[in-house]
Amino acid sequence: MRKGLSPIIAVILVLLIAISLTVLAMVWLPRFTSRLFPEVLFNESYMRSRACLSIEDVKGLFGFFTIKNCGKIPL
Repeated sequence: MRKGLSPIIAVILVLLIAISLTVLAMVWLPRFTSRLFPEVLFNESYMRSRACLSIEDVKGLFGFFTIKNCGKIPL
């Protein structure tokens, strides 16, 4: 009578395969996306996501207004 893999060994093998595929994807995806999207576009998009402007005060007669930088990068 032949026996197969024990359930514990099978679970360990499945977990090892899943972990190795995850690590492979984490290494491969940044390289792939850096080829798809040039660094300049990525940096501009990143900078825009961290930028924030807030209108603090508006003086209606002359059209003067005060803007505050509420983001995390200098504008």
